[in-house]
Amino acid sequence: MKQACRNVQKSALNRLSPQVSTHSGLILQRFLESQAEKADEPDHRKGNTPVGLHGKEKILDIAEQSVGGILPWYEQVYQRYVSQLQSCVTREMEVEGRLVVGLGSASPLETGLTLHHTYGIPYVPATALKGLASHYCGEVWGQEDERYRRGGEYHRFLFGTLEESGHIRFFDAWITPETLRGSLVRDVMTVHHPDYYQGDRPPTDFDDPNPIPFLSCKGHFLLALSSERTSYSDKWTSLTMELLNRALQQWGVGGKTNAGYGRMKAVVEKRERGEKR
Repeated sequence: MKQACRNVQKSALNRLSPQVSTHSGLILQRFLESQAEKADEPDHRKGNTPVGLHGKEKILDIAEQSVGGILPWYEQVYQRYVSQLQSCVTREMEVEGRLVVGLGSASPLETGLTLHHTYGIPYVPATALKGLASHYCGEVWGQEDERYRRGGEYHRFLFGTLEESGHIRFFDAWITPETLRGSLVRDVMTVHHPDYYQGDRPPTDFDDPNPIPFLSCKGHFLLALSSERTSYSDKWTSLTMELLNRALQQWGVGGKTNAGYGRMKAVVEKRERGEKR
């Protein structure tokens, strides 16, 4: 009975046309037809690369091509979202190179990527931005003023503690509609000594490199911060935005930041340089 159900599901899956999907996240999470248990299974794999109809390579291609499919609806959703940020301090940031958030999250494709659950678009979660800003504040600004160090007066005020929330609210950074199409791009990381990393044998020059394809992002993202309405709230919110801006420029957000991923730069700065010329 179980096998019969699987056969029906597989047949239904083969009749679908995910190339016309408008939700890249759904493609990545639900459309992998088979996952081989061993590297030498001929029905599903050729070497380390699946070759089935909905193998990993095929799924990445479909997701990459599908991200712009939701654009007509996303433009309306984005404008509605922006209209709710009237009391916030906002800044549009451009990814310099590539961005990959959620690389190590659970995924049937071995590598993950954080996409919006409802719309399937790239975004940076507020928790990631707050964590980056908090760490940068303590490590960098805290070197010059101990009040910005973790546990210091200003740090507690901005980011809170386990017992009390901070005064600054971080919002998810949504990608702008103008840069949505083509925002998912194919990338690859290569494990040169897979047996060594698994503890099986020492590394040698004869090891077979294992390229692992994954998706990363590019585009412009809208940052938004707000705070409790007090006489000095605008000052602290603007200060935190500058803090976050520097953290994104110098450290980056997400995975592989040591390799240059995740760096962002304010779009307004780029425009100002163009005007001066």
